[in-house]
Amino acid sequence: EKDGTGMIAFEWLAPADWQFFRLSDRLVDLKAPDLHSVVDRLIRAISVMSGANITSDPRVDLLQFRPSGPSRCQSPEQVALTWAGFKEVIDRLGTIFPTMTRSQVAWYKTLTKEASQTTDKLGSSQLTRHFLHGDFDVTQMGFSRDRRRFVVLDFESASWTYHPRLARFCDATNCLGRLYSVPAAQKIFIERFASITGDEHANQRDYMRATVIFASLYLAKFAVSKAEWEKAADRVRHLEEHLQLVDSLYR
Repeated sequence: EKDGTGMIAFEWLAPADWQFFRLSDRLVDLKAPDLHSVVDRLIRAISVMSGANITSDPRVDLLQFRPSGPSRCQSPEQVALTWAGFKEVIDRLGTIFPTMTRSQVAWYKTLTKEASQTTDKLGSSQLTRHFLHGDFDVTQMGFSRDRRRFVVLDFESASWTYHPRLARFCDATNCLGRLYSVPAAQKIFIERFASITGDEHANQRDYMRATVIFASLYLAKFAVSKAEWEKAADRVRHLEEHLQLVDSLYR
């Protein structure tokens, strides 16, 4: 429908032929080869879908376009506002968890400020429309059991943007952040995602650092209960390890 909430396409997927993860936690049960396979297909989906040019697709008008709305990556201005909002998230984490020292709080704020300067450069002067899923993670996909196919599901948050690199950044950070309960999957994701960005970004290391920082903090914006804030803290605790991994990839 015109408000962006309608169905774009559908296909019947026989349960015997497809695998779905209702929770990312279920990835913990996978053995290493299967975990690599799932993450590889997540990366493949992002590389094909996020930022794809859909200007000539007649269905583009079904998608939401709200450059001043709640989406975090339809415009550079939205991304900048999201980075600015992380200051409140970090202060909140520092208040709730006394183990987080003042120096750590200051360090996180410095990281976000530096990373925001990297994403400021991801804007585009193009006037072509590019796809943005907006809520992409492992629960939004179906995986064929023969490992030959995958499908992307749930487009209620989908939109389009003039900025293809922001679209890929948005979907990648959401997916990475939601893998927080499976550290092994996050590690694989970071390594794989770094490999597909190629020469797209002038400074790959800074771009990947911005990716893991954004992924660790964004979902904390929605925390309300103590349990949700504890999950947010878990994501932040892995941040230093993920930054070290990124740095090791570019030595």
